[in-house]
Amino acid sequence: MSRRGLTLFEVLVASVLLGGMMIASLIIYATGLSNQRKTDSQSDSYRAVMMAISHIRSELRGSQVLYPATDSGPQTIARYRYPRMNGNLPRVDPTGAPIWAGIGTFELRDGGKLTRVNPVDARTLAELGENGSIRFERPDHRLLRVTVVADRFPNDRRRKSHYEATVEIYLPNN
Repeated sequence: MSRRGLTLFEVLVASVLLGGMMIASLIIYATGLSNQRKTDSQSDSYRAVMMAISHIRSELRGSQVLYPATDSGPQTIARYRYPRMNGNLPRVDPTGAPIWAGIGTFELRDGGKLTRVNPVDARTLAELGENGSIRFERPDHRLLRVTVVADRFPNDRRRKSHYEATVEIYLPNN
């Protein structure tokens, strides 16, 4: 006698196996989504720190740092004198000295926004988060050590991210 079709037991076993595979797939998907959110948050903090450092480096190119002084220890602001620019190059007088255009300041404002302030305008360079910080230190008259900390979403455990970097910038005009 030939059988056509499946027994109730075979259908139940197949349903249990299919359901188990679906549950396992959902768990893997949810875990991957959670890890992606954490990675995105970490990337945001990393990007904010690197953007801040990049802006500081480009603003200080050809500039002269006025504050902090060599022996003042770590400070939360930096003041610098920037040159007039001719395209990408600083303008100089006949003796080769830079022609200064004005004085600028780097400082944190409004809940962790790194801001460049000069007589013309104030520009936000990077958002470091409410607990973000920046420190400027002069270990040598030709060296500026900058430590930038981005601490974003401190109250949301799923999105919280923290990144810190320290760079040393050579200052040829000091």
